[in-house]
Amino acid sequence: MFHLAYRKKKIEKEMPLVVFEKLRGEYSALLYSGQPKGAKRDESCGRYTYIGYEPFMLFESKGGIQEISSIQYDVDGVTRNAQMCDGEPLEIFKVVLDQIKVKSDKDLPPFVGGAMGIMSYDFGLTLHKIPHTTTDDLELPDMFYALYDKVIAFDHVMNDLYFFGLGETKEQAQQIAEEVFRDATKGLQYEHEEKKIGGKRKRSKELNMYLSKSDYLKKISEIKKFLKDGESYQVNFSHRFSYETTEEAWDIFCRLAEINPSPFSCYFEHPEFTIISSSPEKLISATDGLVETKPIKGTRARGKTKEEDLVVEKDLLSSKKDEAELTMIVDLMRNDIGMVCEPKSVKVLDHRTIEKFSHVMHTVTTIQGRLKKGMSIVDLVAAVFPGGSVTGCPKKRTMEIIAKLEDFHRDFYCGSAGYFSVSGNMALNILIRTMVYRFGEVFFHSGGGIVMDSDAEEEFNETLDKAQALLEALVGD
Repeated sequence: MFHLAYRKKKIEKEMPLVVFEKLRGEYSALLYSGQPKGAKRDESCGRYTYIGYEPFMLFESKGGIQEISSIQYDVDGVTRNAQMCDGEPLEIFKVVLDQIKVKSDKDLPPFVGGAMGIMSYDFGLTLHKIPHTTTDDLELPDMFYALYDKVIAFDHVMNDLYFFGLGETKEQAQQIAEEVFRDATKGLQYEHEEKKIGGKRKRSKELNMYLSKSDYLKKISEIKKFLKDGESYQVNFSHRFSYETTEEAWDIFCRLAEINPSPFSCYFEHPEFTIISSSPEKLISATDGLVETKPIKGTRARGKTKEEDLVVEKDLLSSKKDEAELTMIVDLMRNDIGMVCEPKSVKVLDHRTIEKFSHVMHTVTTIQGRLKKGMSIVDLVAAVFPGGSVTGCPKKRTMEIIAKLEDFHRDFYCGSAGYFSVSGNMALNILIRTMVYRFGEVFFHSGGGIVMDSDAEEEFNETLDKAQALLEALVGD
């Protein structure tokens, strides 16, 4: 049984990027709640930002082989002492989580320490027993989680800053919490502005789009054959881009956070890759047993003026196609969480509300339920992953169609990033608006849901609209 200690501080300015830049290093993690102007922060969206650094353990899975490593820090850097084991990844991960449970005050943020990390979309193929047929040229992990006893939490609603420490004794936990406080605050002026990235952007080679427009249109024709034959009602199809850059991953993330502020953004540093994401979409959360999912379907490019924005919003809300797509995914997600929630507790609260971001707006639905007794947060993940809004439905058959038509592993795109708290809470996003940075090259996907009355040209243009914020962060306006 671990123990929890913390210090708390009021701040005048929200400065998570400044604090993270001070602390970041190998295996550091940032779950960043950036909010567009005028967007409301509440318990389910945009309230908290979390920082984890210097983890004490790592969990990594690839191809059914798990590596669990203890971590040691010294003057020479980071040392991993790894142990390999076979088995079902989520079951082994659950055993790891069960070893670090802590009782936490309900007034504290949902995440007070524990695991932060990522699951790839392709891990979902393994969960659903679908063959991996796409090209795995990046060879990234299926799952990667670091376990943190040093965590900082920003409460953007109450304007509180928490410094958490976990330890095997109360004294050790308090000592670690004090260390986190010193690490984060030494020499830092909280009245300064949030970190901004300026200066000229260095352009190297042109953006590489792996699928040409003509090939994309052919793929949509193939999808419509599957739809006509009744094998799927909707297929979420994506294509991949890459770009060579001389810039650092952190600078790209900071610029992306400024261009496209999103409530479920994240940044993870691994020796072999870095994840840069400004995702607007939540997959699932469980806080004190309350389960919530917020599927997104329906996208429009923002208007250039307030008046144009209202016209676009009206067009989106009046679209029968977009309404049908979202309703379809809502039904799928209700069924998914219904497998692990109490009977009759699953309810749709807000259907087709508008959420606006820097370049696009979406329609979103909120669904809630109450986790059944005997069901764990890992059971919840197994029931819903990957999210229906990035597959289509029925989920398994549609994932099989995607595997036939897409050329490359999605890797972390359409997977999930988030936390599993030692207090028993969890939250995962859906990794859209997401880049993988590897040795000076950036990879990302963009896609959308295809139904029978989809216009292939419009769908192609929508993928470019969704990618626009990423393109700006990489190559400029």
